[in-house]
Amino acid sequence: FPTRRSSDLYNKTQADRVEICDDLGVKQGSYLMTSVGELTKRKNHRVILQALAQISNKNITYLICGTGVLESELKLLVIELKLEGQVVFAGYRTDINEILKVSDCFVFPSIQEGLPVALLEAMSAGLPVVCSRIRGNIDLITENRGGYLVEASDVGAFVQAIEKMSANEKEQKDFGKYNRKVVKEFDIKKVSCAMEKIYRSVENQLQSEKLVDKEVET
Repeated sequence: FPTRRSSDLYNKTQADRVEICDDLGVKQGSYLMTSVGELTKRKNHRVILQALAQISNKNITYLICGTGVLESELKLLVIELKLEGQVVFAGYRTDINEILKVSDCFVFPSIQEGLPVALLEAMSAGLPVVCSRIRGNIDLITENRGGYLVEASDVGAFVQAIEKMSANEKEQKDFGKYNRKVVKEFDIKKVSCAMEKIYRSVENQLQSEKLVDKEVET
């Protein structure tokens, strides 16, 4: 499953963090955790909100990019947990590559995924990751090398992972570099080339089988 964009795009992307944060309403100087995905039960944004409420560091901002049926419910939860100054609902965005470029960490707590494109793109942007330990995510993120894998329903484990990630700048950079290296195997250019080879191989095999069938008939 290739990324929607070539990983080269993120190497070329220029983004002004001050400008983007001002546009989004993100407090300057905060530790910026970003999620990209629909506001649905499957994407499990609730667990990050619950974890954030238990973290003493109030300089962490959770930026949620996406829309969905749970938007009102999640906004009410933010008020209930007294997180109004730490959570930003960005809605539908067309500048995800710029947003990822200025983020500090990508959080992806989904309950279920295939091979997640949003996660692939975060890795292409060179971000460290805190994500759920589910199929798809575990195929991409290597524990303690690209980020931390957490059980999707374990609020306490997300608290620990986020605290550990946000406190270690060197580890963040190392994880990000590792993810950028890994994701090159999923680059759309590379995958397209591999798929073309597979199709040609199948086509050649079918043609060979047709020739054999004709020889048998004669």
